[in-house]
Amino acid sequence: MIELRKLTADDYDTLLNLLNEVFAREHGHPMDFLNELPKMWIRDDRHMGYHTGLFEDGRLVSVAGCYPFTLKIGDTSLLFATTGNVATLPEYEGRGHFTAVFTKIMDELEQMGADGARLGGARQRYARFGYEPAGSTYTVTLSRRNREQYFHDAGKDIVFREIAREDAEALSFCHELSRRSAVYVERSPEDHERDVYLALCSKHAAPYLAVENGEPVGYLAAASDQQFIGRSVDGPRILEWNTVSSKYTAPMLCAWQRRVKSNVTFLLGPHMQEELRLFAPAAEYVSLSSSHRIKVLNYVKLADALLKLKASQRPLLKGKYVIGIEDYGAISLEVSESGASCVMSKDAPDVTLDRLSATRLLFGCLPPSCTLASPGPLPESWLPLPFSWNTLDYV
Repeated sequence: MIELRKLTADDYDTLLNLLNEVFAREHGHPMDFLNELPKMWIRDDRHMGYHTGLFEDGRLVSVAGCYPFTLKIGDTSLLFATTGNVATLPEYEGRGHFTAVFTKIMDELEQMGADGARLGGARQRYARFGYEPAGSTYTVTLSRRNREQYFHDAGKDIVFREIAREDAEALSFCHELSRRSAVYVERSPEDHERDVYLALCSKHAAPYLAVENGEPVGYLAAASDQQFIGRSVDGPRILEWNTVSSKYTAPMLCAWQRRVKSNVTFLLGPHMQEELRLFAPAAEYVSLSSSHRIKVLNYVKLADALLKLKASQRPLLKGKYVIGIEDYGAISLEVSESGASCVMSKDAPDVTLDRLSATRLLFGCLPPSCTLASPGPLPESWLPLPFSWNTLDYV
C-alpha cells in the first residue's frame, strides 16, 4: 500500500534516521542532520509538515522538503522556498518514488505562489523540474601572510565570544545587523532569537560575537572543514558574517584569522562591491562559483529587484532590452534617467529563450556570451544580475 502525505511531529525520529542513513551512504561518511540543519529539527507538526513523505506498507521510504522563506532584495520582498532533503531508501529506488514526492513539492510551490525556489542537488536530476545553476558566490581565502603584509595589525583589539542560545541581547544584535544587508533572508518574526541562533549553527557552525573595547562590532558563524558530526570550535570556514560598519570588515576577519592560526575562508555576494574591492588585491585566492540551483517562477519580479540593486551600485548603459521566455512571456528590462525596472512586455523580443537559458542569462554566474552568441552592449552591461543569498538560510 502506497501513501503520500505530509509528515507530522510523530514522524520526527523516522525522518531523521532516514536522512542520516541515505546521505551517509551517498557521501561515504556518517551524517548528523541535527547539526547540519538544526533550524529544521523542531519537533512539531509545522516544521515536520514542510516534508512530504511516501510510505510503502506503513514505512517511510522516500521524502522531500519544501521550506518557504522571505527573500529581501532592497525594498522588494520575494517568497522563495528551499526544496531539498530529498532522499529514498536504496532498496526502494527505481520505483518512481522520487518523482512522486518531488512532483508533489512542485505543485506546492505553485499553490503557495512562490516567486522562486532553490536547491543544491545534481543538475541532471533536477533540470527537468526547471532548476538551473544560478546565483554567484565569491569565496575569499585569507592567509596569515595576507593579513600581516596587507592589513598589518588590523583587528588586534578585537576578541570573540561564543554566542549561547539564551543570549537574547547578542542574538537580537545579530538579527538586526543581518537585516541591514542589501540581500538577506527574513528570519522568523515570531521567535527570531531561536531562529537566528539555529540558522547560525547550520552546517556544524558555531556563532561568535566580535567585541572591541567592550562593544560589539560584528558577528560571524564559523565551521571546521570536513566536519560531519557535532559542532565546530574556532572553525576556519566563515559561513556568515556582518559588521556594524565597513571599517570593521577587514579588522574582524583578520582577527579571526589571527585566532584560528590558519587560512580562513569567507563568502561574498556579487552585490558586495565594496568588500570585493577591499579583498581582491589582498586575498590569497578569490574564486567564483554558482552557489545553488534555482527554479524561477516570477522572472519579472526577481529581475526587477536585482536590476534596481545593480543600478544603485554602479552606472549602467541606458536602454531597453526585451527577453522572450517560453511558457512565461516577454519581460522588458530598461535603464533610463528615471531609474531601472523590469516589467512584462508585449514588444517583440530581442531574444527568445527557454526557461533554463533565461535563468542562466539573467541570474547565473557566467557572462551573457556563454548563453547568447552575440549578446550586444545592454546584456553585457546589465547581466548577470547580482543574485545571491546567505548560505546558512537553507531552511
